[in-house]
Order: sequence, then structure tokens, then C-alpha cells
Amino acid sequence: MIFVALALYRLFKGVDQSLAALMVILGGVLPSAIYFFNVLNDTAALMLARGPDFLSAFEKPQRDALAMLFLKLHGQGSVAGEIFYGLWLFPLGVLTYRSRFPPHFLGVWLILNGFAYLVLKFYGLTVTAIRG
Repeated sequence: MIFVALALYRLFKGVDQSLAALMVILGGVLPSAIYFFNVLNDTAALMLARGPDFLSAFEKPQRDALAMLFLKLHGQGSVAGEIFYGLWLFPLGVLTYRSRFPPHFLGVWLILNGFAYLVLKFYGLTVTAIRG
């Protein structure tokens, strides 16, 4: 995703360099960083499931519960990264609308899609938080 964002930066930096940089940050750097650190949740769940010797202080049901907690945290981290995929559509849509290269309706469509994506992701976060 970083390479796609950088390629789009090169395409749109002549339109507005600060918006193009914001697009790279929201669409490439932040989601990649979140997914990179989200691997820690996977590692913790795997360590709890395999049960190394130093985890013998925990009973098996406790380790299973903690492993499930880390797996659920992984899912929430993925949703947090996906929220940035919705946010990066706003600067991309504005840049598309202002440029003369693609048609203007694509810019409007990207902005509307950004709103829809954010609504869906925040709805998913709320439902997950309520249901547990």
C-alpha cells in the first residue's frame, strides 16, 4: 500500500503537494505501521496457545482466555488500520477532483466512498464493542 500511495503522490504532487503528502500518510504510512505492530497480538496469542515453560503459572483455561483476548485485539487493530483506508480517500478525492487528468466525478465518488467506508468501519467497531 505504501508503494501505491507513493505512486499516487508522484502523480498528484503538482496539484497540491500538502494534500498529496497527507494522502501518503493516511493511506500508506499509518495503516502499514498499525498492521506492523498488530503482529504483536498474533505473536502473543501464538505464545499463549503453545504454552512455553514460563507460562506454567497460568492454568490452561486462563491461557486460552488470554489467547482469545489477543486474537480479538488483532481484529480491532485491523479495523483501526482500515479506518485510515477510508480517511485517505478524502485527500485522494480532492486531488482527483482538482486535477485535469481523471474525470471530476471520480473525485466526488472517492469522497462519497470515504464517508461510506468510515460509517461502515465505525459501525463495526460499535457493534463489536457492544457484543463483546
